[in-house]
Amino acid sequence: MFFNLIPQLIIILALAGIIVIFSRKHPKTAEKEKQLLEFLKKIDYRKYLNFAKAQIAKLKIIIRQKRKKFEIKKEKRSGIEVMIEEQKYIKIISQDPKNLFAYHKLGKLYFEQKNYDDAKAVFEQVLKIDEKNKRAKEILKKIDKLLG
Repeated sequence: MFFNLIPQLIIILALAGIIVIFSRKHPKTAEKEKQLLEFLKKIDYRKYLNFAKAQIAKLKIIIRQKRKKFEIKKEKRSGIEVMIEEQKYIKIISQDPKNLFAYHKLGKLYFEQKNYDDAKAVFEQVLKIDEKNKRAKEILKKIDKLLG
């Protein structure tokens, strides 16, 4: 993958920088700096860039596939599984009333079940704990639009 090339490119660029700094202190190394710069000009970075773009495109496809599988799994949850998950987050919140992660998960669970009133109450509680929480504000706006 292109991640293996990144350290090599960083090393080459770091060496070039070191040589530039060293050559400014020692004028005799100016010739070596020129040689290194010529070498760097010969390297075709475009092929690495194209390779990296291709790898990123492959990763995006994989991510989309994983998201689809995850969404299918979400849809297949039974009512009992949802209740168990709900109780799990309620228990976490009862033990740690400032656990924003548990509040978010519980609110999203209610939102997915179209239980907008409870979801709204949960996200309002999140804003009481953290007034600047952007995710909670966004979801509350969605809920307000749905409730009218």
